[in-house]
Amino acid sequence: MSPLDQNGFLGAEINNWIQKHRNDHIGWFSLCGYLNTLSQKALGQMAFKKGDSQKIVGNVLFGRIVSNYQGVIVLIERGMLYEALTLLRSMLESLFTLGAVTNNEDFAMDYIDEDEHHRLNLLKKMKKLEAEKRDQFFGMSKEEIDRHIEDLSSQIHEKQIKRFTIEELSKMANLHDFYLIHYPYLSSTVHSKPRSLDSYLHNEVSDDVMKIVWGPDIEKDEIDMVLLQVIEFMELSLRAVDQLFKFDLEKTLDEFNRRKVDLGEKD
Repeated sequence: MSPLDQNGFLGAEINNWIQKHRNDHIGWFSLCGYLNTLSQKALGQMAFKKGDSQKIVGNVLFGRIVSNYQGVIVLIERGMLYEALTLLRSMLESLFTLGAVTNNEDFAMDYIDEDEHHRLNLLKKMKKLEAEKRDQFFGMSKEEIDRHIEDLSSQIHEKQIKRFTIEELSKMANLHDFYLIHYPYLSSTVHSKPRSLDSYLHNEVSDDVMKIVWGPDIEKDEIDMVLLQVIEFMELSLRAVDQLFKFDLEKTLDEFNRRKVDLGEKD
């Protein structure tokens, strides 16, 4: 039994797969590395005045996007396709929000205030717990939770705090096409829908015999697909922060985009 069979993606043998995947897709991984360096540099140069909510939120969101970007690359180079796609959806959601913040100066505070709806939802879920578990995990009685729910509901009503759907954010970011094209597919993977699980099953010997296929040996075009998407999301994120922080990256990103297109035509 090989180390891969014993330890899966945590075994030492995975290093051989990392090298194989990087060698087989050297052009795309090279672009990923260049874009990563550019992103880290932008992240380190972000500066803003105290109270500038638009830039503060933009900085934090971009930091999340950069770590998501790096996480997708770490996962896909190991052949962890569905894990990479799951993180890719998180990156896309952050991109929608970053775009909305960048394009709408006053939206940052609306985005922060929206968290009150999340708090209210958590309180309502806490209320449904059995008393013993509610006390164990939260140390709050049902009556205390009711008071918090009432107070928070009043604040939300008085301040007219709005909830934003992912689709609304994508429209505000001028990325509605990405919501319609990429988001449904990535969501099916996140929620383990049947369509996203089909590839684990393969016919073996005959049509009546099936085998579960699990591991880092994935199709070349699947790796290309993930790398192309993560690069595209990161490039758009950089364009958003360039607009917000005035880094003067337009020419650099335009040249990068030409390199990306050229590689896609050769691949």
